[in-house]
Amino acid sequence: MLTGLNGTLQSPKKGLSYPPLLSCDWLITVPEGNIVKLHFDEFDVEWSSGCRRDYLEVFDGNNSNGNSIGKFCGYGPYAYPQSVRSSGRNMLVHFRSDFMSGGYERGFKLTFTAENETSKLK
Repeated sequence: MLTGLNGTLQSPKKGLSYPPLLSCDWLITVPEGNIVKLHFDEFDVEWSSGCRRDYLEVFDGNNSNGNSIGKFCGYGPYAYPQSVRSSGRNMLVHFRSDFMSGGYERGFKLTFTAENETSKLK
């Protein structure tokens, strides 16, 4: 669980890349009256059609039953948005890697910040 006004999260590493068979969740909670802004600083996750193999999925709320904000895979700025926002104070980030992972993909580094709730109207 990550709480506060800002912070970072990143994929686990095995050498220079992330290992196979991962299933990781990070619940981000910011103070009342704020929403979560998630910025993609680095992103290199194995690409597959529909992101069926390795992927990072972001959910609006505190569990995977919430609306999916997006499911991401691939490499570089074209593979992911500059930032995504929640509608409330919670956001769940889920990362999965399959059994064939652990090659050349370096994973991800993300930064979250709390924004005033009125920011979601912009």
